[in-house]
Amino acid sequence: MSKVKRPSPHSLRKTIIETVSRSGGHLASSLGAVDIICALDEVFDFSHDRILFDVGHQAYAYKLLTGRAARFSSLRQFGGLAPFLDPDESPADVYHSGHASDSLSIASGLASARDLAGQDFKIVTVIGDAAITGGMAFEALNQIGQRAQRMLIILNDNGMSISETAGAVAQYLSRIRLSPSYTKAKQGWTERLSSDNPVERSMAKAGMRAKNKLKELALPENLFEDLGLTYYGPVDGHNLKALINTFNRIKDYPGPVLCHVRTRKGKGYPPAEANPSLFHGVGSFDVESGQITPDSDSRPTYTQVFSGEALKLAATNPDLVALTAAMQDGTGLDPLQKSFPERCFDLGIAEEHSVAFAAGLAIGGKIPLVCIYSAFLQRALDQIITDVCLPKLHVVFCIDRAGLVGHDGPTHHGAFDLAYLQGIPNLQIIAPATQIDLEEALAYAVDRAEGPVAIRYARGAVCQAFEDLTRQGDIEVWPLGACFDLGAEVAQGLGARLRDPLWVKPLEARPDASTKTIVTIEDGVLQNGFGEAVALAYPDIRVLRFGLPDRFVSFGSITELREQIGLSSIHILQQVKAILQV
Repeated sequence: MSKVKRPSPHSLRKTIIETVSRSGGHLASSLGAVDIICALDEVFDFSHDRILFDVGHQAYAYKLLTGRAARFSSLRQFGGLAPFLDPDESPADVYHSGHASDSLSIASGLASARDLAGQDFKIVTVIGDAAITGGMAFEALNQIGQRAQRMLIILNDNGMSISETAGAVAQYLSRIRLSPSYTKAKQGWTERLSSDNPVERSMAKAGMRAKNKLKELALPENLFEDLGLTYYGPVDGHNLKALINTFNRIKDYPGPVLCHVRTRKGKGYPPAEANPSLFHGVGSFDVESGQITPDSDSRPTYTQVFSGEALKLAATNPDLVALTAAMQDGTGLDPLQKSFPERCFDLGIAEEHSVAFAAGLAIGGKIPLVCIYSAFLQRALDQIITDVCLPKLHVVFCIDRAGLVGHDGPTHHGAFDLAYLQGIPNLQIIAPATQIDLEEALAYAVDRAEGPVAIRYARGAVCQAFEDLTRQGDIEVWPLGACFDLGAEVAQGLGARLRDPLWVKPLEARPDASTKTIVTIEDGVLQNGFGEAVALAYPDIRVLRFGLPDRFVSFGSITELREQIGLSSIHILQQVKAILQV
């Protein structure tokens, strides 16, 4: 029986480029990993072995090779293929790989379960050079090496996360790339260990035992070897034949192997190769020219407003510093970094460290802006509580991507920040709706606040400034942050008064004396949310709460998602009128 012909790397890249040009998505990282995935498909059995990706935005080729090619055009679209890997979508997907640095921990647990059950499948984890700098990855490596767990770790090293990879580990990987002596020596030992000649294998094992006793004489030092892993590489990540030969050589190794593969982010599409940060997560674009489709909305985004105001404040306040966790461009810190490079820190994929680092800055008399997406900041909850809020340090959390983020789906929605922040003592929380709101909130947090402040704002365009307190009646609508435009529609439909609450904690908005009903609208979960805080503050007033349901919200446009979960003006009006019988 003839072997099934697999798609070529070139054809896979062509499909990915054409699809993402229409749907948007994580283009550059997926293009860079195509050859790795094709080699894995050649050497491993995707229906039996377990292939993990950290993060799933590099796995579009994997989707195409695991039965989803016919639906690939629906990528990230409402009701279509998920933006990342999803076990509910395909049994080939081991876990929801939407965040970074967690795949090695999951692989370690999976390996233990496999061995306890006496199973024989192989485990392969593809992790980027940015993700492996995360503390969680090193916690897992410590376990994997100590227990000598059987698995293959492919370090996909393109020198980038969203921005250029930062930190000492990145510098260490650079030294490995430039040290051919280690590669040649290690390759020789590995080839002898996997030789078909039993005498050569025996001699190699004896040599390796001697090397472990006299490591500094036999081979140069290697961090991964010191942690108990067998290191192999660097390997050219775009030489398919070399990748296949390498994976075949090391696939049956009895312990943990780390294969260091060098790739180019955006490989195969010149605009993405030239600007990998821009094409990391990109909207629709013209394939021929590489030009991004311009946004039809002329309003500035919250991120843009934050970026401009932060730069102004930094120019007048020398104690202001800013930091982020591998998302300098996405959080709008690029202008500040260019103007004040010594006061802008990119700490890599290390949210816990970032928040504790900010605490140290504050203790030293600086005012740190901690700029992290809502869905990622939740990883540092312990540090927020213990290191910042308990000692009442002057740290400003600038929480980007709060609320629904659209096509990136449940791993990226900022659904929980209000719920996990409101119960923390000493923390003030502000949710600006308009450009003026955000500018004034940031100025207050930097210049006048005395303790920790959290400012949460959405991904898209700022809301229009509009507040109507003149309408008569006993209903008020309190939409929070990016829900303000939606709240204006609801208020108009009810003939109700509209307020811009702005402050979540302490709650500063006050209802009119004649108000009997407050309708709250928020883009976070209802449990421990804004509406709940309003209901507790005003027990004698009926509070009708609208927000995200007690389930994970899917992916699609913001409009589609709001309609799906009943957070549209039509649905809210129907519900309120039915309850109030108006």
